Amino acid sequence: MSEFSEKQIQFLEAAKSSVLQQQEAVFQAAEQDNLVKKMEKNLEQESSALEESISLMIKKRRGEIESNYNRQLTGVQNTIKKVRAKREKAKSRGMKSRMNDETADLRQENRMLRNELHTLFRKEKVPGFCNTWVFYALYYPRQWKEIAFFLLFLILVFIGIPFGIYWMIPRQGIPYLVGVYALDIAIFGGIYILINNCTKVHHNSVLKEGKKLRRHMAGNRKKIRHIENGIRKDTNEEMYGLDRYDDKLAQLENDHRDILNEQKAALDIFDGETREKIRQEILENNRERMHQLEEDLKEAEEELDRRKQEEQFWGRKVNERFGNELGQEFMDPDKLDQLIEAFSQGAANMMEAQDWVRNNQDKNHKS
Repeated sequence: MSEFSEKQIQFLEAAKSSVLQQQEAVFQAAEQDNLVKKMEKNLEQESSALEESISLMIKKRRGEIESNYNRQLTGVQNTIKKVRAKREKAKSRGMKSRMNDETADLRQENRMLRNELHTLFRKEKVPGFCNTWVFYALYYPRQWKEIAFFLLFLILVFIGIPFGIYWMIPRQGIPYLVGVYALDIAIFGGIYILINNCTKVHHNSVLKEGKKLRRHMAGNRKKIRHIENGIRKDTNEEMYGLDRYDDKLAQLENDHRDILNEQKAALDIFDGETREKIRQEILENNRERMHQLEEDLKEAEEELDRRKQEEQFWGRKVNERFGNELGQEFMDPDKLDQLIEAFSQGAANMMEAQDWVRNNQDKNHKS
């Protein structure tokens, strides 16, 4: 082997060593870069978890304050509802007593009129059913309600019932309809006239007197309703003795306002001071751990910088010392070994050795 070939082999071995150093530097830099990224992600996760822990603790503490005052507010509100219910019952009893007092004379008069009417009918032997609103509506209609009832009765008896029976019979026609009407008139008309003859004809004066008494009682009932409605609408409640309930409600309303104000003040203090104290306490409890993570990351980043500088150093060294002569194609340990083999086989120069390597690669691909 010539002296030239030995120098070329030494040159190629030096190139191979430098390329291996460069590849190792690239690998170490990549590994360190991955480590830094993992540590950054871990630090970010730890920071997020810490912030979430702070947020949850603040929310919990604030919720405890709100819950404590809300329980007090709920208790006061429930008491207010109970006192108001008692007040309404007391007012209702007072109104009922007032209604009874202010309508006592009218109710007493109606009882006397009712007894007088009952005695009159019994003395004159008038049937008891005559002392009803229905009887007077059918035989002595005067007021609009009685007249309306009488008209509805006529419609039902002389239109509703006949047509109902007519549509229910198997065979239909004008003769059947006339027959149904005749039967209806005979039955209901006969009953109406029979009752009229037995009552109104024989006891007309008594029945008229009864009508007068009933109208008087109806007027009294109307007055009673008017008085009761007036009492219900009366806004003056002094006569019902509700002062103790009103005083209790006023005190409870003040308590409710005081609790609301205390709650607002407590929450303002929490939001203005306590919230930050909680945050600082949690941060202080985790400060050493987070500081260690940050220091570890800083050291890893410094190591990454060193690895990248080493990578750049070997990259420049390889390019400056070997790149111009060998070219990027042969900046590979395997190809450099093949170039060394070519010079061992007697290659005269670098170009010839590179051609020998290319030819061997082509043969290997073809085979």
